[in-house]
Amino acid sequence: MVGRCLDAAGLRDPRLRSAYGECFRIGRERDCGYRALLFWLPPVKRPYYSALGAFITYTDDILDDVRVSVELRAERYDRWLRRLGAVLAGQPTEPARSEHERQGELLARAWAHTMRTWDIPEDAVHAALTAWRADLDAIEFATYGEFERYVHAVSSTTAGWANTMLEPRSEDAARLLVPISVALQLIDCVHDLVEDLALGRLYLPLEDLYRFDLERIDLERAAREGRCPPGVRALFRFQAARARRLVEQGWGYWDLVHPANREFPWLFTHLSLLFLDELEHVDFDVFAPTGWRDTARRVRVVARSYLRAVWSRRAGAFGRPTPTSAGS
Repeated sequence: MVGRCLDAAGLRDPRLRSAYGECFRIGRERDCGYRALLFWLPPVKRPYYSALGAFITYTDDILDDVRVSVELRAERYDRWLRRLGAVLAGQPTEPARSEHERQGELLARAWAHTMRTWDIPEDAVHAALTAWRADLDAIEFATYGEFERYVHAVSSTTAGWANTMLEPRSEDAARLLVPISVALQLIDCVHDLVEDLALGRLYLPLEDLYRFDLERIDLERAAREGRCPPGVRALFRFQAARARRLVEQGWGYWDLVHPANREFPWLFTHLSLLFLDELEHVDFDVFAPTGWRDTARRVRVVARSYLRAVWSRRAGAFGRPTPTSAGS
């Protein structure tokens, strides 16, 4: 599959093929869900989306490695930024100290090529990486406005890069994508609450906790004990309603990108909404066993979406032709 996608994208340079191949491997090993969704895109797009996914995953892995101290994570992150900066500038990189850093260099080369191919501004990437660095610290937001600004700096920015690859047909696409990206990040914060608290992070705004007479320590206790008292359930119910309103504000975004690419954001969004439906089914007990997931419904949603994606390609919708710089 990888070779066919690289051929479709016109990637002939052996070094680039090796770099993009590493991105596919990262996706296969670290984010099976994201890799599976690649099949919803035409083969010509998959190498670039693999590079974007690997870039996000690799960066997250450095920031989220609970096995090492914050100081060591910061050192590794700074080395990653220097390596990426050198690749973008066409300069020699520091000698790799580990297999992980060797992997990072391959990823950096694929991501740099993706940036050039899709005209992703270098200053936007640096700004996102700077905002990302805040995750090294014990993080919390006093207000929803603070949370929203953080999401715009990180998640909405990367979503904007994805939007470029999906080939928007209207300027409204970028506008509709913003509330959807905030909603998906909010849902992710609920889904990953236990993991985030273990890293010293609480993304849900403190003002929302206070609304339900909760403190941060109450969430930490609930996560530690694996139980969901009424106040905590009410908090998650509130966040779910907010996420649904945000998705409604961006509804129809997928109709504003190239027909060959529409099912990718449609499915991504609908699977997140399905998670909220499932959470509501257990009265917003985020600590409930995963057996409550509606697997049959998920299969139906995924299967129908995949058939539509395949049909769009058979109908002759393939998306942007291979860029002239792709093989360089």
